[in-house]
Amino acid sequence: MTKFRCPLCQQALELTLQSYQCSNKHCFDLAKEGYVNLLPVQKKKSKLPGDSASMIQARRRFLDHGYYGGFAKTLCDLIDQQDSINTLLDIGCGEGYYTSQIKQRLPAVDVSGIDISKAGVRLCSKKHASGQFAVASAYELPFIDDQFDCAVSIFSPISLAEAARVMRHDSRLYVCGPGPNHLRALASIVYDTPKVHEDSELREPSSLLHLSATHRYENSISVSGAHLLDLLQMTPYYWHCSDENKAKLSELDSLAIELDFSIRVYSKP
Repeated sequence: MTKFRCPLCQQALELTLQSYQCSNKHCFDLAKEGYVNLLPVQKKKSKLPGDSASMIQARRRFLDHGYYGGFAKTLCDLIDQQDSINTLLDIGCGEGYYTSQIKQRLPAVDVSGIDISKAGVRLCSKKHASGQFAVASAYELPFIDDQFDCAVSIFSPISLAEAARVMRHDSRLYVCGPGPNHLRALASIVYDTPKVHEDSELREPSSLLHLSATHRYENSISVSGAHLLDLLQMTPYYWHCSDENKAKLSELDSLAIELDFSIRVYSKP
């Protein structure tokens, strides 16, 4: 089982009854759903950081309908090619859709996950009672060093240096983001002149990780009108979409939408 570390003093946390505690007596209670909040109030930028409960529910409705199932399978296929995976970290796990897809493919793997959204972690932890989940920042991962054989980051902020710190030698990190044409049809409704997604390659230097492979998943899906607003709400487009354009979306029976995912594989020798 992987070990959490204290977000205040970086000492290892030990679980006693229903609380995690470090040697300096900092204490963090286990929620009834099984997760722990390791995002101290002094490190929050807002009262409820991350995706709201309504955004999380929208994403769950959309993803559970299988629209991104092909991409999830492609990612799982890549992970399944890696040798000797015992522990996996989902950085930005959200409500846990991709965590579930990976766990179904690799049931023997111990999964852990973090997200800055308490609403997301609550749902994810409730679904994966055997895993270890925490409300935490990707820039200060709440785990002691050298623990994970594999890590994934899917449309989530990430620090390569922090990911490398918690990864073991001979491990891999899969970073997934939008390709140039991802959701272009949706963007065309939100903006008069939609922009092409910029290259999602991470510029942050890391002496411990190197880019070992790149992959791209492209497809086209037909999204029903009932799920178009859910899709909108789980993207940054939601904050830029006018009420008029939201109404246009809600009136559509369906919309053909391009999927374009970039998958970058980083290795830690």
